[in-house]
Amino acid sequence: MENVFTLDSDFNFFTKKKPATISILNVEKSIDSWREFLVEVLKQLYFLDANTFRLAVRDSNVNFKITTEKSKNSKEIYDGMYVDFNLEVQRLLTNVKRMIENFDEIAGTNIKDEIWFTLK
Repeated sequence: MENVFTLDSDFNFFTKKKPATISILNVEKSIDSWREFLVEVLKQLYFLDANTFRLAVRDSNVNFKITTEKSKNSKEIYDGMYVDFNLEVQRLLTNVKRMIENFDEIAGTNIKDEIWFTLK
């Protein structure tokens, strides 16, 4: 499949581009923004293992905040849990990659290699 990217791709390439689909663990979903990309990744990791998810976010030194308070920039991950962020695409993807690598290390998984996405 052409136009398929992973979290090992050069993030500088994605400036002024928008995602079209994301696949996590062979579940593909259409998305319209990098904000949706982040929310989908966080949702899937949360559903896989909520405790590991919390540890991975806390220990990854990421530039987004998981909170129970909704704000102007926040998006709901799951039932009263929100992610709050305002990052350009390269920093967002760098933070997502860092958090997923930490999740994989804690859980003994290799989810990072099970994520790909396409662009519009």
